[in-house]
Amino acid sequence: MSAIEERMEKAVENCVREWAKVRTGLATPSILEGIDVDYYGTPTPILHIASVKATEPRVLSVIPWEKPMLGPIEKAIFASNLGLTPTNDGTTIRLTFPMLTGERRFWATAIKAVLEGQASEPYVLALIDNQPTIEKQIAENMAYKALTPVGKARAAARLVLESHQTHPGADETETAFFRRVADVRLDDGTKDMLQKTLQMERTYYGRLMKFFELDEKELETADKSEMPERVLREIMQYDRALWPEAVAFYASHEGRTYQDVHAFLERQSGHEVGRKVRLPLDPTTKSARSLRRLLNGIEELPAEDKPGSIADALLGDVDREEARQLVARMETLTAAMKRRLESLK
Repeated sequence: MSAIEERMEKAVENCVREWAKVRTGLATPSILEGIDVDYYGTPTPILHIASVKATEPRVLSVIPWEKPMLGPIEKAIFASNLGLTPTNDGTTIRLTFPMLTGERRFWATAIKAVLEGQASEPYVLALIDNQPTIEKQIAENMAYKALTPVGKARAAARLVLESHQTHPGADETETAFFRRVADVRLDDGTKDMLQKTLQMERTYYGRLMKFFELDEKELETADKSEMPERVLREIMQYDRALWPEAVAFYASHEGRTYQDVHAFLERQSGHEVGRKVRLPLDPTTKSARSLRRLLNGIEELPAEDKPGSIADALLGDVDREEARQLVARMETLTAAMKRRLESLK
């Protein structure tokens, strides 16, 4: 029996070693185990001739203890068929792990949890299902990385369509399928599912669905560049002919901001005007303009009770007496604004 047990233990150890190499989308030094480098004519494991560590969640840095080994290590990684492309800056080799698809990420997370003995891990329990629900798949993706605005729109559209038994046609593109969400009326059950799975209210859902007016290529670029929702909505305020250029403009440089995109769109549409020199504002004017921006932007808030959400933000962390004072000052301000309004007529 001892010989059988020994073979079984070796089989388990080998299985654990192989599972440790499973690509989870996160950088792990163990993925380089088993890769040998030509070390002055002798095949030698990478981990024996270099320091290997995850400097970022999806970046593995390999620093050889001897600089001449940079080339041989890079060559060995290329030849390993790991599906990773090393970059060599002369001192360090970096391996950037690409994002996994939802399905592969689901299984990779489950295998990792099994390896770490997390028997109650929720995504392992989901493996019991032969067909995991869309809610579980979205939850797994969100556990790995926060969804981009386009990712949220796609997830919400898929939830709504599948809850209404709507499925893509054989030759239908993903974006064409998601656009069919415009024909679906949300019932209370679907609203509850959106809130539970994505913490998304009806008004916010409606805003996100407008993103499907973009072409598929533009959506993909916006998603990959993690374009903020504010930038996307700004782009869509302009002529549709400018959308491809504006999306590409933002995605072409990592440091681009909302202001950069706005200025680009103004130039492209011929609306750009020279900037006038502005004198510094006094504190009262600054505060008044901040309040005006808040009130003008109230419809952009995702909450259904928009005034209520502002009231909560103003009064949520003060005592009752201070709250009374704030309300009294707001009433005084409202009365003053009404008097000014009368004088404008």
